[in-house]
Amino acid sequence: MTSPSPDRVSLQLAAQHGEEELLRAHVRQLAEVWAAALGPEVSVRATVRRPVTDLAETHFRELLPNLRPFDATLDAWGPARLKIAATVGALVEGLAEPVIDERRSRILVGRQMDVKEGDGPFVVTFLQNPREDFSREQFLTRLRERHVTIALPDDPDGRPVANRLAGFRFTTVDGERSALAAEATGLAAAPFHALSEPHYDDVAHFRSVTCDPAVRTAVTADELEFLDHERSAATTSETIFVVRAEPAAA
Repeated sequence: MTSPSPDRVSLQLAAQHGEEELLRAHVRQLAEVWAAALGPEVSVRATVRRPVTDLAETHFRELLPNLRPFDATLDAWGPARLKIAATVGALVEGLAEPVIDERRSRILVGRQMDVKEGDGPFVVTFLQNPREDFSREQFLTRLRERHVTIALPDDPDGRPVANRLAGFRFTTVDGERSALAAEATGLAAAPFHALSEPHYDDVAHFRSVTCDPAVRTAVTADELEFLDHERSAATTSETIFVVRAEPAAA
């Protein structure tokens, strides 16, 4: 089901008012620079928010009060923990100060696993926190062992909903390392325990899965048991740059 867990650094960047297009251009350029600096063993991706996405009839619209927490992301994942940490501060310095809103921009560091290997150009970034009656470990265990592999009750083969996605990644956030990265960049540490990232082929694929009544009912019921949606956030975005790590030599 899962592949070995690489390190992941994720910058969630919010633009100053009216500077969304400029941020988009900066993020693509910085992703190219970061990919060259990190080397072939690290994957790098840039995404920008899709403001026209129709979330009606999805559980995201129903449950999440904050559907636009940021405007772009920069992500890197791979085994080079120290190299990623050493370059991320210099990377953020390349963003012109008037472009990003540092009050709403965040950074997180954690361990990533592939629930379903693959990528799609349309991505949901779902930043998650537990209900007060769940400890961090209980919350993460519930996410890893039940929620990300949830199947529909009427599926005779018990196939996970994730099988319908183009890809699905899950990241356990490391609060201490996120705080260190925040200090290095001047951004705030993202106040979340986990990041779920389903990938889709396009908006039509996204809606075909998330608007399926059976999917919406099952996922919503499960999330309500352990997720604090008031302290969680999600956004929909499109990938504008990606470099995949080269396979390790045998």
